Amino acid sequence: MLRELLEKLDGLKSRIRRGRPVNVNDRETKDEAIAVASAYFGQCRKVLAKGIGEHEHLLSHDEKWQELVRLAHGNNARRSYLNHIKILRKELAEFNIAYLSHLSEQSPDNSGLSDLTPAEQLIIKTLELSIPSAAASYRQALLDLRGTERLSYRGTASELRESLRETLDHLAPDDDVSSQSGFALEPDQTKPTMKQKLQCSSSIAPACA
Repeated sequence: MLRELLEKLDGLKSRIRRGRPVNVNDRETKDEAIAVASAYFGQCRKVLAKGIGEHEHLLSHDEKWQELVRLAHGNNARRSYLNHIKILRKELAEFNIAYLSHLSEQSPDNSGLSDLTPAEQLIIKTLELSIPSAAASYRQALLDLRGTERLSYRGTASELRESLRETLDHLAPDDDVSSQSGFALEPDQTKPTMKQKLQCSSSIAPACA
């Protein structure tokens, strides 16, 4: 659920970035902003409160979602939206980390971070700082691999692919990759491939970050 909200927030950010006017005036974008905020208050907020409690940081986070709704009810600067979404996403990612940690502590089957290798723990903690959804997919894949009664690893492979895809999308967004000198689309492709994103993120990471 939190992963879906982060994806909706990223989608709203992309939509706003594509716009040209200084202010966000179109009804569709405003409605989407209100819908994302409604998803937080209607679903995810209850999950967070149950997992990490009603503390002052969560209440402060609530106010920021309310401010997003206020922005959507006026004709406000596109930059104001983007700055606000950046803060929302950062805080929501931190809450997601706290929530996952809470689940690990409560898990009866020893499925937390403590029984993973140091390298696995480092990967998860690093991903959780910037791409919580990719961290969740990677964690799920590790749990699947440890299972003793699994007959198929198709779902496990899918989780690993999704974790890698989200990480590459974060490190090397399409616009950053396609703007590199000498870039050319692969035959029959309309956007950069995962291979091109990997090359961008590994060879010229500062330009793609």
